[in-house]
Parts: sequence; C-alpha cells; structure tokens
Amino acid sequence: MKLSDKVYNRAEEMLFNDKLNSSKIGDFLSSEIYYVLRQYFEINKDSFLSQIFVENSGDINISFSFKAKRVLIKRERIHE
Repeated sequence: MKLSDKVYNRAEEMLFNDKLNSSKIGDFLSSEIYYVLRQYFEINKDSFLSQIFVENSGDINISFSFKAKRVLIKRERIHE
C-alpha cells in the first residue's frame, strides 16, 4: 500500500464524518501533512508552518510552508 493511501485511510473517517464540527481537524491534518513531507524532505520541525481552515461549505483550505535541508529520494527496486 502506498504511503498516500495509508494516510488517506487514517484520515478518511474524520474527514467525511465530522469535518465542520471537529475542532482538532487542523491539528490532525497538519500532523499528517508533516509526516508525509518528512518522507521526502529533511525538514527542521521549527520551519514547518501550516494553516488549515474549514469553510462553511465543508471545503478545506490548506496552506503550508517549510525549509528543507535536502531531498530524500529512495530508489525502488523493480522486480522483473
């Protein structure tokens, strides 16, 4: 299972059942975004900033920024 699928599955119930009523959705999503980015970038945690707003329509507005020291690229071996 891909990393993005794992994160989506963990967030799916929260996102679909209680987007507007959850006061912790911003913290939850920010944590998940940071987790995924750490898989690809060496990030100083103090440089990661995120703003997450839930609009009245239920849409989620996400802005984030960070400073990366380097890109972490892992080569996958393809088995033939």
